[in-house]
Amino acid sequence: ISTMPQENGYRSNQTSHIHGNLNQTDNGTDKFPSNPEVRERGYYSELATVNPDSSFEVPKQAPIAHDDVLRETFRVSNTARASVFDLQGIDIAQLLAISKQGEFTTEFKRSDVYLEKTIEPKVFMPFYTAPCALPRKVEIERRKRLYLSLDLPTLLQERDIDTNKLMPKYVPADKVVTLNIPNEDPAPFDSFLPLHYFDDTEFEIWTPQAWLSLGHDPLTGLSKPLPGIALLPNVSTSEIRDIKDTDLKFNWVNVSILDYDTEKQLWLVATDEREHSVFDMYRPAKRSRKPSDAIQRRQPSPEKLTTYDHIDHHASGTHGRYWIPRIQLYFLAEDPRVFADRVTKAYHDRKRTEAELRSALFIDCMPIDGIGKLDDERIKRMIELTKTSAISKTIKDEYVTPIVEEVNLDYARTMNSMIFEEVTQSDPISFAFVTLPIKQRRPVPHTACVDIPEYSFNEVFDQFKFISLLTSKPAIDALKLVRTECDYVINNLSLLQKTIPKHVKLDEFESMQFNQTSTTHMYLTDTWKNNLRQGIKTKFIDVGRGWYNINESDFHIYQVSKLKKFIERVKFMMQDTLRFLVQDSCQNYVRMITDACSPVLNMTEGFKWPANDLINTPYRPPKNPLFHLDITIDQVGPRYITSYENFANNILGAFDRAIVQTQAIPQIEKDIMENIFWGGEMLKLESVALQEKKVSEWRDVLQKAVQASLIPLKAYADAYEPYVALMNLNLNDTFRDIQRKLYEKANTAEDLSEHREWMKSVPEQLDDKKDDIHKVLDEFTMLDEFCYNLSNEDFAIKYNLLASPWRLRTMLDQIEEQHKEDEERFKKLQVQDTAALNDKMDQLTMSVASLSAHTSIERSHEVANECRKLNKILKECQEAAQTYNNRERLLGLPVTNYEKLAKLVKDFEPYRVLWSTASDWLRSHDSWMNDPIISVNAEDIEKNVTEMYKNMHKSIKIFSENEGIQQIAMTVKSQIEDFKPSIPLIQALRAPGMRNRHWEELSELVKMPVRPKKDLTFSKCLDMGLQKYIDMISKVAEKAGKEFSIEQQLDKMENEWKSVRFDVLPYKQTGTFIIKTSEEISQMLDDHIVATQSMSFSPFKKAFEERIAAWENKLKITQEVLDEWLACQRSWLVCIY
Repeated sequence: ISTMPQENGYRSNQTSHIHGNLNQTDNGTDKFPSNPEVRERGYYSELATVNPDSSFEVPKQAPIAHDDVLRETFRVSNTARASVFDLQGIDIAQLLAISKQGEFTTEFKRSDVYLEKTIEPKVFMPFYTAPCALPRKVEIERRKRLYLSLDLPTLLQERDIDTNKLMPKYVPADKVVTLNIPNEDPAPFDSFLPLHYFDDTEFEIWTPQAWLSLGHDPLTGLSKPLPGIALLPNVSTSEIRDIKDTDLKFNWVNVSILDYDTEKQLWLVATDEREHSVFDMYRPAKRSRKPSDAIQRRQPSPEKLTTYDHIDHHASGTHGRYWIPRIQLYFLAEDPRVFADRVTKAYHDRKRTEAELRSALFIDCMPIDGIGKLDDERIKRMIELTKTSAISKTIKDEYVTPIVEEVNLDYARTMNSMIFEEVTQSDPISFAFVTLPIKQRRPVPHTACVDIPEYSFNEVFDQFKFISLLTSKPAIDALKLVRTECDYVINNLSLLQKTIPKHVKLDEFESMQFNQTSTTHMYLTDTWKNNLRQGIKTKFIDVGRGWYNINESDFHIYQVSKLKKFIERVKFMMQDTLRFLVQDSCQNYVRMITDACSPVLNMTEGFKWPANDLINTPYRPPKNPLFHLDITIDQVGPRYITSYENFANNILGAFDRAIVQTQAIPQIEKDIMENIFWGGEMLKLESVALQEKKVSEWRDVLQKAVQASLIPLKAYADAYEPYVALMNLNLNDTFRDIQRKLYEKANTAEDLSEHREWMKSVPEQLDDKKDDIHKVLDEFTMLDEFCYNLSNEDFAIKYNLLASPWRLRTMLDQIEEQHKEDEERFKKLQVQDTAALNDKMDQLTMSVASLSAHTSIERSHEVANECRKLNKILKECQEAAQTYNNRERLLGLPVTNYEKLAKLVKDFEPYRVLWSTASDWLRSHDSWMNDPIISVNAEDIEKNVTEMYKNMHKSIKIFSENEGIQQIAMTVKSQIEDFKPSIPLIQALRAPGMRNRHWEELSELVKMPVRPKKDLTFSKCLDMGLQKYIDMISKVAEKAGKEFSIEQQLDKMENEWKSVRFDVLPYKQTGTFIIKTSEEISQMLDDHIVATQSMSFSPFKKAFEERIAAWENKLKITQEVLDEWLACQRSWLVCIY
């Protein structure tokens, strides 16, 4: 323990010795003087030193110290001050311009830049030192001194590695290479491949991230560089034009390792030409642009990562920086002997690779004339073997010929290679410069035949029988039955009807498809499933215990039995059957629809049906048409009874329904294994899904076919437009409507009066139809002249035209007698209703009088509800009184006076206003004070409070004689007056447009956090004392309102453009389309540009500045595009004419 201080002092004085290798120049002299070595005794140090007596000398001089002149001036008396010098007449700027900044005078030692651990070797020793064992620190110190004592160039020289030959260089075109020189390399070719291609990473002891982590300083949090030695050019980076320049020399120099590029696998190093500057010491090293997790953990902060951005062969002053591969970089913490072996291996691997490439070039340059080709029999046999498969039989001969030529070329090269190898091996002295590839000889087998391991056929056969399902006759018979049932489903069933014998209506088509799908689904769920279940159970019923025991009750035994595998196979067969069934059904259904629509698939919008022929059609399908449609013409115009949209919905609905039905087919496992308890719902078989690619393609085909077929359908209906007026001339329907309305019975006196008034107009209506009747009768007369025999229907029409006017006039007299009877009945009912209303008014008078007894404000809600009920009843009585008076006038009865009701309403109104206002005030005040501030509607607060205050003020005057009720009004009025000063605050806090940025600004102004959370109420805001900051809060609210108006205006403009559509229309018969724009769109575009520009000058635009600029840019681009488009369109229109 007493030797520990000596140990620490001993090692601290050895810093310069450890780094002495780094502080030396190429000639061995020190760049900077260092402290003298002082010998102190230490137990561990002497153990770590191989020869301690030869390592230390007695100091002969004190350390060189650099005095601080500035500090010395404060200790010397009478030192001249700078202020006594006269600087008048001296141009300071000119002196600074001609002066040159020199280098820093402060010298830094390498120990100030690098961490101690950056040169510590990697050892595999425990941190805990066992007794009598070598300590870990001692081993590290020994290796560190050993590594620093070795010289890397010397180690490479010992391994016959010339540093100048490590880097590839350009070879002059006129350079002559002399081969087979005695006692030298027989093939002295210059290397042309980069050395790092052959770097063996098995020599690496740390990952790049681990190397960089050694430079992390835990005290400062900075990442310092690592010391190392790199193979670099002997000139600065600014003088390098080509790295393969023949005049460029490479030397091993001391560097600082700064960074690693994980993508390019390059290291960033800085040369130590003059130690490190102050700039390099206090600026952390930049890390990789794409760092790994380890590199990220050692980064001090994101801001310090941008210190050396985009550095690539850049020279900063005299400190050159390079991105170099790992083979050119040696870390001082690794064994230099291992690194020298690494460089040596890469050097020899490159040399051998280049030699083999030259040998391959020699072979390629050999002539192939006279070498020969493969005989025709072999070529023919190879071609026949190639065409054994069904696909390869279709290969044309023109594709085979080039391949045969390539095979012959490979054959000739192989012959040349054998000749070249034989010649070079026959005279190894003359061909010493040739290096043949190392052949991996296959070992000669002991026997000519391939060894087959011995095995027992019986054992293998037993294993096969143990696994296979096809070793049991019942299983084979059951599979045969399953296959038969599945084939029947595929060949005989269909989910959709694929042929329609004759055209049908759409609802009939839907019914047919629905029945077909339901029938098939019922067969699959019942018949198919039962047939499979019954057949399988019949085949295995006599098996008994064993692999195929259908009476098994143990679930775990069943899971490992062959019966489980058998049922799984049956499940897959059933699923495969369902898939084929769905695919065939859907494909036939799509083919049926597309065949029917094939004549109109290329139809385009805008087609018009020929008006001269509405009977024949040029668009007949190849087979029978599918649908039968009825067209009708009414007041709206010509239309089909079946809607257009129903076609697509029904056709696609049947398609989807067929696929969905197959997804509900249950599995048969539970039905077969009845003795096993199965929990949960029965599992379903997997089938085709609606989202599959093929199904989506079929749906698109159907939808396009249906949409194309609707185009001529609409055009045909539009062709009947000229005949709408004629077809709507139906007088019998008019007479029938009049007759139906005459028979309508009146339920009230109002209905009776209305019906009488309408009956007065019937004769006029009949007179108006005389001309139409004569027109139709003239048509019938023309038919009579041609002796045309009318049908029963037409004769009935003619008869109704003649008899209907007389019949209607007779009915008018009968209806008038009926009206007299109804009038007497309504008079009796009116007398009863008037008496009931008077009794109800007496009850209401008593209820209103009882309101004066309520004088407790606590019962405000209860009394207010009672007042609302009374008010509703009074309004109903007023409406009834008005209705009764009207009926009395219509029936000729004396009009009843209801002044008593009006007085009752007048007496009740003050009570209603008082109690309703009091109840509303208490409820609203509680909501405003205790509900979350974000749910308070501040827009109506001031209006409601003012209205309540006026009501209470009137109530105080009205109830001056009733002190109890007046006190309630005064109490509410006082509470309202207390709340009024808080209205501006709550309106400011709930101003529209308040965003998080405004709340943050508000919190900074009031020096306390104010956030619109659920627990923030207006009562809490008053407790926080926000009332005294009302001026500042109002300004923030005003700012938020202005910004909110800008945001609303932007949203409004964007929403208006969402509905804008430009019509692209075909222009006459040119086959070209033009764009149609309206004046409203152009005007809206101009208005929006002006509005956006005005917003850009608003002082409240900061929050939306980017959005305003982007929107203005969109509008301007839109305007430019429209202008250019329309100009081009106008020019085109001019050109075609």
